[in-house]
Amino acid sequence: MKNRKTAIRSRLTTTAMMGFMLAAMAAPVRAEMSFVTGFDYSSGDYGAPEDTRILYIPLTFKFESLPYLLRLTVPYVSIDAPTGGTIIAIGPDGQPIRSATGQRETNSGIGDVVAALGYTVLDTGASGTMLDVTGKVKFGTADEAKGLGTGENDYSLQIDGYQTFGRMTWLATAGYRIYGDPPGTDFDNVPFGSFGGVFKFSSETSGGLIYDFRDNIVPGSDPQRDLTAFVTRKTGKDTKLQTYVLAGLSDASSDWGLGMMFTFGF
Repeated sequence: MKNRKTAIRSRLTTTAMMGFMLAAMAAPVRAEMSFVTGFDYSSGDYGAPEDTRILYIPLTFKFESLPYLLRLTVPYVSIDAPTGGTIIAIGPDGQPIRSATGQRETNSGIGDVVAALGYTVLDTGASGTMLDVTGKVKFGTADEAKGLGTGENDYSLQIDGYQTFGRMTWLATAGYRIYGDPPGTDFDNVPFGSFGGVFKFSSETSGGLIYDFRDNIVPGSDPQRDLTAFVTRKTGKDTKLQTYVLAGLSDASSDWGLGMMFTFGF
C-alpha cells in the first residue's frame, strides 16, 4: 500500500512538489530506494504584463521503509522573464516570480534543495485508509541575484490522507508553510491543501485529477489555484512513467504547465 502515493506527490511537493501514482493496495514492509527525474515546464503572466516561463528539472532520491520516508530533491531551474520588478508569486520550488516589463533574460542554475521526512501514522491495510505526516525544509540554495530563489529557507508541515474504494482512491492534503523573507519582502505564512482522486484503469495504468490551493502570500495578490490531470504507467518491474498537464485558475498560478516524470527503483 505504501507505493500507491508515490506519484501523487510529484507535482504537489516539489511543490509541491510533486508523484500521482496508484500502485498495489499492499506492499512488503522492506526498505526501498528510488530515483525520480523528468521535467516540469510552466508559463504564465501571474497578473503581470509579460509571461514568465520556468523549466524545472528535479533529481530526487527517496528512501522508504515503513513507516518512514526520506526524500531529497536537487533541482535545476531555468527562468525566462523580464528583468527587475517586484516579487508577486512563488514558483514550483520557492523561486520568486517578478512583475516587470523590461528586457527579457534567461537565468539558469541549481534551484532550492528540498529535504522531506514523512511518517505513516495510520495504515489500515484492507480497509484502504492511510494517513501520513510530512515535514519539509526548502533550503535557500538557489542564486537569488539571478531570480532563481528567495535566498531564504522555507518550512512546511502537512497531513496527507488516502481512502480507497475498489479502483478509486480519494486523497486530500492540508498543510502550513512558513516562508523566509528576503530583504525588502514580507511574505505571509499561509495554509495550503489539495484534494482529488486517482482511478486505477489496470494493474499498469492509473490517472486522475488534483485540485491545489494556497492562500496568498503577498498582501493584495490572489490565492493560488491549480487543476492538474495526470496519467501514470508502470513500464517495468521497478520503473514508472508519469505525464501531466496543469491549468492555472488564478493570477498567482501559471497559466498552463506540463511535465513528465520517470521513477527508477533499485
